[in-house]
Amino acid sequence: MLRIAICDDDRDQLGLIKMAIETYCGINGESAVYTLYDKAFDFIDDIERHRPFDIVFLDICMPGMLGTDIAEQMRQEKMACEIIFLTSSDEFAVDAFAVDAAHYILKPFTQEQINTAMDRALERIRLRGSRRMILHIAGGIRVVQIDDIQYIASNGHILTLYLKDGSTVEVRQTMTAMLADLESLAPRQFVSPIKGYIVNQREICYIKTTHLKVGDKEIPLTKGGYKPFKDRYFDYLFSL
Repeated sequence: MLRIAICDDDRDQLGLIKMAIETYCGINGESAVYTLYDKAFDFIDDIERHRPFDIVFLDICMPGMLGTDIAEQMRQEKMACEIIFLTSSDEFAVDAFAVDAAHYILKPFTQEQINTAMDRALERIRLRGSRRMILHIAGGIRVVQIDDIQYIASNGHILTLYLKDGSTVEVRQTMTAMLADLESLAPRQFVSPIKGYIVNQREICYIKTTHLKVGDKEIPLTKGGYKPFKDRYFDYLFSL
């Protein structure tokens, strides 16, 4: 059963959103339980208590707090739920992608838009459980969720995977083979900005003319590589 939260300061919108999701679930044979919030701070209180949700519908413009700021806090808390933004303005689209939102809907919304958003969210939930790598490490094997990888650095034939929880994993493999394995599991998500590095595009904090930042690590870009890398990055973001 899906656990769905809806946060919008307009109570009429809360009812309309819930009704649209119920219509989708009825058509697609999904069952769900709903928690509705008309105050952003009530929702924040619940997520700080680590109340689990699978999908969150989040209004961006609410009194005292932007939905994008709430979503950023959720990501800092390592909440893996799928976030769907609703807003009357498209000016927050880039901020929405920065927190890895599943979808971004402009109000007034249609049933078709809710259907598309739910399709994307459920597909991402399904993929989250299946996109794992089995790595051969010294003395055994290690299973890693590929979305937990921030970047990979090479030192000869030893690759070090830097994970979101701050830990590392070392494997003996070539960069070419590793990139091919990642591409088969998550097309276009992992790229090499410069020889010796592979980065998870979902974990990029910013891109500058000479380097990019992933987590706490600044990684150089090849000379003249800023524009093609930036263009490829935005192509990837807007394909999600």
